[in-house]
Amino acid sequence: TKVKLGIIRNNSSKPIYIDITRANIKVNPVEYEIIEKDIGYIKLKEFNPYSTTYVKEALQKFDKKNINRVILDLRDNPGGMLNQAINISELFVSAGPIVHIRNKAGLSTHISTNKNPKYKLAVLINENSASASEIVAGAIKERKAGTLIGTKTYGKGIVQSLLYLPDGSILKMTTAEYLLPNKTSIHKKGIEPHIKVENEEGKDLQLKKAIDQL
Repeated sequence: TKVKLGIIRNNSSKPIYIDITRANIKVNPVEYEIIEKDIGYIKLKEFNPYSTTYVKEALQKFDKKNINRVILDLRDNPGGMLNQAINISELFVSAGPIVHIRNKAGLSTHISTNKNPKYKLAVLINENSASASEIVAGAIKERKAGTLIGTKTYGKGIVQSLLYLPDGSILKMTTAEYLLPNKTSIHKKGIEPHIKVENEEGKDLQLKKAIDQL
């Protein structure tokens, strides 16, 4: 549907009117490219409603070029939607547990049904990789689906929900804890990489190590 938008610029009392059409905006959180001729690189900035769709798109492009060595870059990814983390994990993790969610009702487990993961994987992490990023990195580490490279992650292992109150205010509540496949709690602990690498100013040594590893 269309809407007339009025804009006032520089404190002018006379608005400018523009007719615009409402639309759903899909923010693409994925950047990808082929590096070193035969390694696929995927940078995932956040876990929004479209993350799985765009990661799959990148992998399909790699598949067409018979590329099965992939770098998944989760550095500085603050997290986002749990279901997206689970769906993306399943692209790389073999059949079995991805993450356990513990709340007042008990423990529930999300399972991968991927019987034949086809990618040799390196995952880049750092101190700003948090929450949903840690679900993916933790599943890949504990299920031995790839090699984690970089520095220890942030350590946010809880699920928070918003409760809307009658007066319009919002209460943010911790409602659950997530655990890695081996039921490891990482809250305030983080996930250690297999290979610890610190970057130097102007040099992405973590990416270089991932390329060497693959």
